[in-house]
Amino acid sequence: MNKTVLGTILGSVLLGLIGNKADKEKKVQIGSANKEISYQDSYSVLSKFPPHRITDINKFEEIYESMKKNGWKGRPLIYLGNKFLTGSHRYHALLKLFQHDDLEIEVPVIDIEPYLTEYEIDDIQNSIDQEDILNILKSSKVPESIISIYLQDFDPKQGSANKPNRKKKFIVRSVDQGLKVIQHKDITDNWKKSLRVRPKHRVAVLLPCAATKPFAESPSHKYGYLKALGDKDVDLYVVSEPLGIIPYAWQDKYPNADYDYPPKYLKGKARKLLSERIGEWFKKVYPKYDTVYSALPGHHQRLVNDSTNAKLKEVTINQCRQDTCSDSVFRATAGEYVDYLKREIK
Repeated sequence: MNKTVLGTILGSVLLGLIGNKADKEKKVQIGSANKEISYQDSYSVLSKFPPHRITDINKFEEIYESMKKNGWKGRPLIYLGNKFLTGSHRYHALLKLFQHDDLEIEVPVIDIEPYLTEYEIDDIQNSIDQEDILNILKSSKVPESIISIYLQDFDPKQGSANKPNRKKKFIVRSVDQGLKVIQHKDITDNWKKSLRVRPKHRVAVLLPCAATKPFAESPSHKYGYLKALGDKDVDLYVVSEPLGIIPYAWQDKYPNADYDYPPKYLKGKARKLLSERIGEWFKKVYPKYDTVYSALPGHHQRLVNDSTNAKLKEVTINQCRQDTCSDSVFRATAGEYVDYLKREIK
């Protein structure tokens, strides 16, 4: 990327892309995230994409003038792949400095990809909603110190204008809380009901849950699993902590969209209890099907494997790469994987 190209980009972001929301740069708070920070030059930073357009011209100009005099004084930028999740105004100020002032600055950045599973990466990269991204981060192994940086840039209005506000009842933030949620009467009754499900078809597919609720609103489901399976004569199920295995059709019914249970808290007694409940599904519901496919990523597949010896036909992303997909396929929304699911599930 040369400066001529960057100049074109700058023109596009400054013309017609200015909103009217005012906000001031917040105080830098990076805490224990220091060890996660690396530094990139302007060229490397500007080779990635910003989270969104400029929304406050005054904020943009203020940051630009500050950078011109003092260098980078703000928070680190958080990125995943070729896109930043934070720092739109800082990004555009850096772009102007690089193009107009021939000034390069070292920028502190944090790459969160090492902390994410394949389907978490997929959901984040396909989401335009900051609240959904925040929920995914909280459900992942991303350290709290990095999440706190993300929160300083958090604007729930970004991409959430038409999203219903549904408050979750079951919020898990510790292993003990996780056990209590699984033991809760409403969750337990829901699980018992799931064991009495009558199949509509002779084939079932197990899918992973998602941070976004209901599941169909999750990018990996909307643009991946459902795109591939929505028209097929199969029964879809979701493997979930704390629910066990539930029919996809229940996704919007209480309590199936009313929890936030990060997998990292599924340990010890909680994991043992959930595993037992999943095992019961395989004893009572699984035998009713001719074929049960698994499209589960690593965490959920291991949970199922620990719960039963029942035979599953694997159609996971890993299996796709072993069969016909290229080694670059890591997301449920990848075209190759969507085609693979369409072709393999019959």
